[in-house]
Amino acid sequence: MPYQTKIITLRQALQDYAAPWQTLIEQESIEPTQLPGWLQITCSVFKTTDKTEVCLIFNDQQELVSVIPYTKAVSKNYGLHVITVEIITNLISYHSIILGIKASPENFQLFLNSIGRWDICTAPTLLTQDHSYQQLKQVITKQHWIQTILTLSSPYIEITSSWEDFLAQRSRSFRYRLKRKAKAVAKAGTMNIKWYTDNTDLDELHKSMLSIESNSWKINADMAITQSAVEQDYYKRLLPWMADNHLLMANVMFIDDTPVAYGLHYNFKQRWGQLKTSFDNRYQEYSPGKHLVDITIERAFKTGVREFDFLGDKMPHKLEWTDLARQHETLYVYNSNSLKGKLTGLIKHCISEIKSLKHKFSESA
Repeated sequence: MPYQTKIITLRQALQDYAAPWQTLIEQESIEPTQLPGWLQITCSVFKTTDKTEVCLIFNDQQELVSVIPYTKAVSKNYGLHVITVEIITNLISYHSIILGIKASPENFQLFLNSIGRWDICTAPTLLTQDHSYQQLKQVITKQHWIQTILTLSSPYIEITSSWEDFLAQRSRSFRYRLKRKAKAVAKAGTMNIKWYTDNTDLDELHKSMLSIESNSWKINADMAITQSAVEQDYYKRLLPWMADNHLLMANVMFIDDTPVAYGLHYNFKQRWGQLKTSFDNRYQEYSPGKHLVDITIERAFKTGVREFDFLGDKMPHKLEWTDLARQHETLYVYNSNSLKGKLTGLIKHCISEIKSLKHKFSESA
């Protein structure tokens, strides 16, 4: 089947192709952060809109089959000034895919052939279990040298039973910890959980998030939303957009009318993804943040959700709930038709071989 490509700006792509682009994401992705509206907010907040171009691929019926946003810049790599292309799956993305390779893995090679000069192409945080991604690597290696680096292993709960049956399958100590956390929070005062799924009381949700963040452990770690104007702007724009697009699933725990913990999640194709959580450190002894996670997961089980995704890398509190995890890696493609691409790829390959040999020697020593 013959395919055609078109390179346009991100603004033009959002204006002219947002609807079919969204349809492709809904068909192929397991999470919503690559939706055009979400990407528009992210690029606007991080000021990358004007740097981003989009490669559109159409089939012979002029149907849109692939959308690949990317940036191109000159960077210094091992003393060489190289042209680097980076796939903008999203600046804030969790289970990245290259949209359109399910239909044809060759679409990515067509993309590389259509974007002009380049030496290195980077695609961050791609799902390794995706069969089409494995096919894509086979296609690319016929023309270019690639390197992959494992990035994170992201735990999730596959919901296939009732909440009661799930608990029955967990250990006695796990069930005891759930009860202990509930009793601890009860000692703090009168608890109330408020859920947010639409535009009602979004200002209250946003203010509660900022209040909790400003009193959280994240302050000392310089990780709080309140310490970053960019993050504040991001969530101020994102919350109403999520609500308008029926993606919002958030909650706040109040103790005697004081917000003490929150959870921000997306609800996409019956999958809940844990985007952001925090708790007020003044209530640390009562573990409100942990108990709110327990309550959220229980609700997911009881409302017909198919999956609860912790997002991010493995952490002990996530692994208490599940053994399942999605593996991710970053893909580097070195252009075999470019001298600098070949040299950079060769240097990378030599370094990898040296590290591998050192590891083998250290194990045998």
